[in-house]
Amino acid sequence: MARVVGPGFVITGDEARPYAIDWRKRWEGRPLAVVRPENTREVAEVVKLCAETRTAVVPQGGNTGLVGGAAPDASGTQTAQITDQIVTFNLDTEQVAQR
Repeated sequence: MARVVGPGFVITGDEARPYAIDWRKRWEGRPLAVVRPENTREVAEVVKLCAETRTAVVPQGGNTGLVGGAAPDASGTQTAQITDQIVTFNLDTEQVAQR
């Protein structure tokens, strides 16, 4: 993972805890790692690597869901894409594009 996103963007252990708890503090996961890809290419590479190693992926955006869907168990990698690189937002199709 570090080869794809850089070592500073793979978070493990206690440092991953803030990403593993939902905002209401009702659900807590135990990810193997939290990976923070910077762009679409890195997301694709992370998913490809996880597929090759049969590692589960739990995508996470803002971690504001109400049902615990972004709190992973210990079987996989959690990806949290934090970006300020949004290029377009289409209200009709509800699609977001980034560079």
